[in-house]
Amino acid sequence: MEKRSPVTYVQTHSGSRLNLPKNTLNPLGIVNDVLNKVCSGNLSRKSLKRKISEYEEMQCTSSSSPFVFNYKKPRMTCYGRSLPITRLLEHLDSSSLCDIIQTLVNRHPTLLLEVASLSSRPDLSSVISTLNGMEEQVRRSFPYGGDSMGEYAYNRIRPVLQALMDALLEYTRIFLPPYESNKSLTLTFLDHITSMAHRFPEWNNPEHNYIKEELYHEISSAWISVILSIGKEGWGGINGYEWMKKLIKHNEAGRGRLESVIDVARSELACFFPEKIEDGFEKNTPCTSLMSLFYGSDKDVILLFLYEQHVL
Repeated sequence: MEKRSPVTYVQTHSGSRLNLPKNTLNPLGIVNDVLNKVCSGNLSRKSLKRKISEYEEMQCTSSSSPFVFNYKKPRMTCYGRSLPITRLLEHLDSSSLCDIIQTLVNRHPTLLLEVASLSSRPDLSSVISTLNGMEEQVRRSFPYGGDSMGEYAYNRIRPVLQALMDALLEYTRIFLPPYESNKSLTLTFLDHITSMAHRFPEWNNPEHNYIKEELYHEISSAWISVILSIGKEGWGGINGYEWMKKLIKHNEAGRGRLESVIDVARSELACFFPEKIEDGFEKNTPCTSLMSLFYGSDKDVILLFLYEQHVL
C-alpha cells in the first residue's frame, strides 16, 4: 500500500467543509487552523509545508529558550532591615561614641595605635571646657538639703569626683615637657587646674579628703617639673615674677599644700629674693651668677637688667 504523508492526506480532502476546533492539534499533529484552510481550498501544498515548518520551529524555540517574558507586574514586598552604620552613628552622642570606641579598643588592643593616630590632639581651650563641664556635673550631684559635707553627700559625690580627678591628672600629662614644648601654655594649664583643686570639697570626715590630698600632691609634682625644666632652658618670654606671685596665692588658697612648689620656685628664681644671697644662696641657679654682678644693687635695677637680657 502506498504510504501517504499527512499533507497528501489533507490534500485529498481539499474542498471539503470540515471545521475543526481552532488553536489545537489534530491526531495528525497539524494545527487545526491550517487544516481548515486546506479543507476549504485556501492553502496549497507548498504553503502548507511552510506553515507547518514555521510552527514547529516556533514551538521548539519557545520551549527551549530560557528567556520567557512574563508580563505580570511583580508585587512589591518591603522587608525590615537594620540601619547602615553611618545612620547609626548619627544618632549617638559623644558619650556613647566614646563608650563604643573604648569597648572596641578593649576587645581588640591592636586598634589602640590606629585610633590614637586618627584622633587629633586636644588643645587647651577644649580640655578646659571638658574639665569645666565635669566640675559642673560634680556640683549638680550634691543632694538638696542636709549636710553637704556629710557621709551621704560624700557617697553620692565620690564617683563623679574621682572621675574629675582622673581626668585632671590624665590631661596634665599632655601639657608637661617634653611632650609640650610651649612653657607658657603649660603654666596656664597648671594655673587653671590648681584653681579647680581649691574648689574640691572638704569633707567632715578627714579620711574622705584623700582624693583632694592626692590631687594636690600630683599638681605640686607637675609644677616642680615645669619650673625645673624652665630653669634649665631659661625664662625667656616668661614673667617669672608674676608667676611667683600666682604660686604664693595658690599656696595660700591650698592652706600650704603647695609649699614645696614655692621652695623650688624661690630656688630657681632667686633674683626675686636677694635676701637669700646673704644666707648663702644655692649655686647653679639661673640667677646666681647674674646676682653676683649686682650684689648690693637695687632690686628694680636687677629686674630691669634681667628683663632686657630676656631672662625674665
